[in-house]
Amino acid sequence: MPVRALGVLVLVLTLGCTVESDDGVGHLDIQSGVGQELGLQPNLAGCTEPGAVYSGTVNIRDSADLDELANYCEIEGDLIFSAEEIDGFEFSSLRRISGSLSLVGNPQLSVVSLPALVRVGGSLEVEGNPQLGELGMPSLEFVGVDLEISENAVLAQVDLSSLIEIGEHFRVLNNGALEDLSLPALGTAGGNVRVSGGHFSLTRIAFPVLSSVVGVV
Repeated sequence: MPVRALGVLVLVLTLGCTVESDDGVGHLDIQSGVGQELGLQPNLAGCTEPGAVYSGTVNIRDSADLDELANYCEIEGDLIFSAEEIDGFEFSSLRRISGSLSLVGNPQLSVVSLPALVRVGGSLEVEGNPQLGELGMPSLEFVGVDLEISENAVLAQVDLSSLIEIGEHFRVLNNGALEDLSLPALGTAGGNVRVSGGHFSLTRIAFPVLSSVVGVV
């Protein structure tokens, strides 16, 4: 098990692939085709209830917008959350977003809970939320493009325990309170995987079944 030292911080990487380190940094040597053995496929089941699918981009700016979205289980478009005063939300029915999910620049947002969300067809971006302490997407299996979690100063809990595949890049940057980054189901990333900068509390990174990365780790 390789150990990488970043200043006074030691990160223990638990990865399901061969690791070669000839310069003290550590590079993953991914064996072609290994990821196919995992048999992991995202759940693509759609919503069938009448009136449960919203077509178009959704912009959440206030509590009224939250109320309007509460009963939808699928969004055919992007979901953009940019609210000055909302401190938390839960969408218990939302299962699919065909476009991107953006949670950027929300000064009061402290908790995000999307317990039923399985698929994001575009990118998932969680950035610049200074009060965000908890990010829960325990059912999320698939992100079609990039996944970025960055510049969330007090983010301590991230639940992406069902995530299987990221279509392109995976970046976790400058989340100073984050202690543990574990993705037990992640098998494939289609681009770079990067965890760096300002993770003063981070002591563990675990991707135990990651076996296919088309990029640099």
